[in-house]
Amino acid sequence: MRHVGGNTGARRGGGSSRGRGVAAGSLRRTCRAILPAVIRVLVAVAACALIAAASVSPASSSSARTAAWRACLTPHRPLLKALKASLTREARGRLGRVRAAKAHTKYTVPRGLASGVYFVSADIRGFGVATWAASASEYKTGGGLLIAVDSVARVVSTAGTDIPRSTLSRWGLTPKTKDRGYAISRRCVKR
Repeated sequence: MRHVGGNTGARRGGGSSRGRGVAAGSLRRTCRAILPAVIRVLVAVAACALIAAASVSPASSSSARTAAWRACLTPHRPLLKALKASLTREARGRLGRVRAAKAHTKYTVPRGLASGVYFVSADIRGFGVATWAASASEYKTGGGLLIAVDSVARVVSTAGTDIPRSTLSRWGLTPKTKDRGYAISRRCVKR
């Protein structure tokens, strides 16, 4: 088909404009041919990354669990004697599994806790799990501070029950403490 009038050479694709049209068309065809392959490669790389992330995630969580279980400590005999001695008449003879975990928070008050704190949890049959905060010296030698932290410990023990809950709260020794040692010691008993 022929166009009438005007610059017919440029319209027919003659001259230099025709060369650009061929190059642009060739580039489009090449992109259309390569694009599916590039997309497949990108999808494969993304899938590999997801598989790698999924295979690493359980291992890291299991290593975190393993580290938490390694944090489970068996209390020394002097601490167990002190704990048994602090039990009320109703709770004596009901002491089950006892485990401890070192506190992750640095406590500065009371002064006796400044050298380190261990959370000690015990299964008291018929009452539940009770948790105490023990100073480092109490944990190692049975002589130091032993403070009932949760409501079960305050019912079954006389250790530290004369300290008001408001004071314990100011010290950060409550069941709502942000210290992981509290939760770890309780998990160790339930394990």
